[in-house]
Amino acid sequence: MKTERIFPWLFAACLAAVVFEVLLNFEQTWVHPEVWTRMSPAALKSGAGLHWTDLRTALDYTNFDLQPRFRVLSSLFFIANAKLRAVLFDRIVPIPGFSIAWPFTVLLSPLLLYGILFNLTRRAATAWTGAVLYLVSPGALSGAAMLFHPGKPMGNVSILLCLYVGSALEAHSREGRSQSRGLFAALCALIFANYFWDEQAWFAAAAVPVLCPSVFLPWRERRFEIAAYASATAAFLAVLILAAPAITRAFGVSEFSVWLYMLDRRVSVDAARLTINGVVTGASLVGDHLLPFLREHWLYPGALAPAALLVGGYFWSSLKASSEADRSLAARLAVLAIGYIVFQTALLVRHMSALSHCYYYGIPFSIFAAMLLAACLQSGSGWRKNANAGLLAYFLAVFFWNFNTVNRGMRRDHAVMWTELGPPGERTLIEGRLTRAGVAHVWNARRDAAELDRRAATLPTSAFWLPLELKAIDRVRAAR
Repeated sequence: MKTERIFPWLFAACLAAVVFEVLLNFEQTWVHPEVWTRMSPAALKSGAGLHWTDLRTALDYTNFDLQPRFRVLSSLFFIANAKLRAVLFDRIVPIPGFSIAWPFTVLLSPLLLYGILFNLTRRAATAWTGAVLYLVSPGALSGAAMLFHPGKPMGNVSILLCLYVGSALEAHSREGRSQSRGLFAALCALIFANYFWDEQAWFAAAAVPVLCPSVFLPWRERRFEIAAYASATAAFLAVLILAAPAITRAFGVSEFSVWLYMLDRRVSVDAARLTINGVVTGASLVGDHLLPFLREHWLYPGALAPAALLVGGYFWSSLKASSEADRSLAARLAVLAIGYIVFQTALLVRHMSALSHCYYYGIPFSIFAAMLLAACLQSGSGWRKNANAGLLAYFLAVFFWNFNTVNRGMRRDHAVMWTELGPPGERTLIEGRLTRAGVAHVWNARRDAAELDRRAATLPTSAFWLPLELKAIDRVRAAR
């Protein structure tokens, strides 16, 4: 039995673990408080069915964001998901974080990553390694566990889709085949659409040329492709600066102006602080994919740098014996990982803050971490093969452990947030386990508002969304 045949089974086992231990686990998936303080009430204004006014709702950024952000695809996706939840949860017991994004984030995304690595290496083992690592990565799982803006988890799907098409074009160039104009046009269209998910997804525009250089090189022969590719970003900027204000005025919603956000005079840039934020963000993102999340332990800060140097040195020595193509791929992926850290630091300039983990807000890093580790773990020979198998098991365990640890903390922190944002009568934090039986007990009283509230009061604070959603569903049903 060839070693490569193990990987599809490993992927299937990890997928089953994610479905049953995360997605269907009422202690793992949860709802962000902003979903019911602002977003879902706006999404359900037109009822449970899709209506043309949903576009108007999506274009009004105040329904979904605190600042002017033109995340139209994210808003439309959220509206569709809120309506689907309203239809489903009138008939079945609600699942806290259920989203129509799940098939895309949990199944399609790792398969796209498999396709990217296979296109770039033509090795199934490398491709499966990357897919398995990404599937259980803290970035991918956090996007599925927390119900919030779908722009970031779906933005990750969009990044992977762009990279997949780019890698297919890269494979054509590397194998001496002529590039498909249709495929390249699809890449440009995907890059344009990608901008409307979330700012995190913007990194795809830079990632494709770095990961797939043959699509654009030699530049003298690829001037048309370079100009066409750049036009996707230019078109987005034209929409953002020129068209978006006119569109929002035409629909009679809060006028969108990128300058209100970008030229806020309260924003001041401190170079020293920005540098520190970049280092902290980089250490947090790398640490989430390298060491178990034990940051309160005094050894953690001191262990991170030596661990990074040790693992990096080991993989560097393994890659030295590999082909030039393998070394080049690993180098490009390392550039993308570092580039994303710089990009993320720049996105946070307005707030002059840093990420303390990759959970939700730094999820694209898991794409490049998984691919880089896959490329390195499939390098080397002899004793290194056994060592790399052990390292793969270690990284899978670390990824899942880190997701669980941070997810548990984030879930509790946002329950505390609800005690600050919610109604005065819900200001006391109630801790405890949320179970399907407890949710079902409340759901069975959904036709009786008083009994619903009485039963909901027995649940932990993390279930704040349940009575709100059931009452909203009841109002939607009564309005039909």
